Amino acid sequence: MGKMPLVFGHPLNPPMVKELVQISVEHNVALAEKAIDLGADFVVLGDDYGSSMGPLMSPAQFEEFFLPGLQEVVKAIKDKGAYCIKHCCGDINLLLDMIVGTGIDALHPLDAAAGMDIAAVKQNYGDRICVIGGVDCGDLLSLDPPERVVEEVKKVLTLQRHLPEYLQYVVVQLKKLPYILNQDS
Repeated sequence: MGKMPLVFGHPLNPPMVKELVQISVEHNVALAEKAIDLGADFVVLGDDYGSSMGPLMSPAQFEEFFLPGLQEVVKAIKDKGAYCIKHCCGDINLLLDMIVGTGIDALHPLDAAAGMDIAAVKQNYGDRICVIGGVDCGDLLSLDPPERVVEEVKKVLTLQRHLPEYLQYVVVQLKKLPYILNQDS
């Protein structure tokens, strides 16, 4: 069952969705604990909850089906003494309170193209989490010339310089590097 049928399957078979989420939770806790036992200082959790059009589910569905599992995984990581970074693409504005409330230490990538305002997230949640993101690596690193890459990075760093220290964030690419990279960039 792919991501979209699972999301759209919520109202059709809630017990099945909860069972699948629990399997994922148990797997993620085991992986995180093993990584920490081997010396990891932090664990990055994936699982995108958003798209460029908004959350992949309603806040109520997120709260019922996914939030308890996320809380369990974050708690397991923190109980082992490691930091937890949550990676979540898309527009997750409607889910932010719940995600931050799990106790994560950092949130990435906060993609402006999807409707995320990294400065607003930093202002609203920066006292509880580290905010990570800022440099779009889609077309920028795949198609644009090196001059454009330099221009974009300078723009992000300039924005960063003009923010009060308490609003600054970690500047990195938003997503994994694309498979096709402009060799010159």
